[in-house]
Amino acid sequence: MLQYILRRLLWMIPTLLGISIVVFGLIHLAPGDPAAVKFSGMASGESQVGANEEDMIRKFRERHLLDQPLWKQYVHYLGPFNLGPKGHSWFGGSGDDPWNGILVGDLGNEFRRPTVEIAGEVVQRLKVTVPLALISIVVSYLLALPIGIYSSVRRGSVLDVTSAVLLFLLYAVPTFWAGLMLQLLFGKGMWDLLPVLGLHDKDADDLGRVAYWIDLGKHLILPVVCYSYASLAYLSRQMRVGMVETMSQDYIRTARAKGLSEKVVVLKHALRNSVIPILTLLAAILPILVGGSIIIESVFDIPGMGKYAYEGLLLREYNVIMAVTLISALMTIVGILLSDITYALVDPRIRYD
Repeated sequence: MLQYILRRLLWMIPTLLGISIVVFGLIHLAPGDPAAVKFSGMASGESQVGANEEDMIRKFRERHLLDQPLWKQYVHYLGPFNLGPKGHSWFGGSGDDPWNGILVGDLGNEFRRPTVEIAGEVVQRLKVTVPLALISIVVSYLLALPIGIYSSVRRGSVLDVTSAVLLFLLYAVPTFWAGLMLQLLFGKGMWDLLPVLGLHDKDADDLGRVAYWIDLGKHLILPVVCYSYASLAYLSRQMRVGMVETMSQDYIRTARAKGLSEKVVVLKHALRNSVIPILTLLAAILPILVGGSIIIESVFDIPGMGKYAYEGLLLREYNVIMAVTLISALMTIVGILLSDITYALVDPRIRYD
């Protein structure tokens, strides 16, 4: 098992390298110019600008190598050498800032805020997105598994049919519409029960510790509901399908023939094998911890990774888009690896040699 894990970890390096090449090429080939966005506010760069503004755009493009071939821009981003005007002397730079790129842990700076390091901003955004997504995932699993188990055991009953209809309707509800409706119902527009924007009230810093966390909890309720309802519906149906298939197996009939109670048959024999397909979803769930939800974080004005990625797309912040994409890709690969490892822990028949 250890050799398998080490081998998979080593394969992450070329995988991430390939992903970075593809993403880097796509975002640079897409329409839009960061220099035009920064200085003229025009994503197309087709507006008439003055000579002074043209000079600023030219210097901006030179500083960030946007006027260089695509391969040179990528090598500069990858590192470890800075190929810019102030970069390593080996490549014609002044030597003031010789190192650059993700190989030295430098994710770059924002175009619109040159003093803001993307790595530091990502850490701050992760502190918001990760706890919110973790809470939502836990809530989804805690509710989905019992619903799926009960529906499989009582399949065909009124409650099973009713839950199926409700869950399919819930899964079909668009996230942005659900968020807006929750804001309308629970906000000041109608019931005025919960805050609908941000993570804290404007005077939250003046509150005591207990009151501060209560205020945070109130602000999290509606975003967590929006995060959770679709995954809850999906996971519960997946759990039901897995349980129904498992309950028809020969060893389940054998367990019943031995006189074991239905509770033992379901929870001890059927559940352990039925939960394996649910573990495959871990690979899809982990990137949510990084990418967050652009829609949810925008609707509820939450300063997380999803909103950061959306702002980066609008402003053609190439470094921001690359950072978010690579971290999401890394979490996807880690999720797949964790799924494979968990298989072996849950099912003793599975071994990796």
